[in-house]
Amino acid sequence: MNQGANNWPLRGTKATEFEGGIRNVAIVHGNMLPESGIERDNFMHISDWYPTLINLAGGNSQSSDAYDMWPSIT
Repeated sequence: MNQGANNWPLRGTKATEFEGGIRNVAIVHGNMLPESGIERDNFMHISDWYPTLINLAGGNSQSSDAYDMWPSIT
C-alpha cells in the first residue's frame, strides 16, 4: 500500500531536493544583523547551525561536515 501526503504548493518529497523535501523556515533576529527585513533563499543544513553559533559566540568549530553560515545569513 502506497501512502503519501499532499504538500501543495510545494513539489517533491523528503527524498528530493525540491521545496517539499528540504525547504523550511528559519528566523534570525538580533542587533548583530546589518539589515532587517531581508529574505534569503540559500540552502543550509541543520548541522550548519552548530558551527555558525559556536563561531558567533567566539569559539572555534572544527567540524569537517558542517559550515559556518553566518556570511550567508548576513
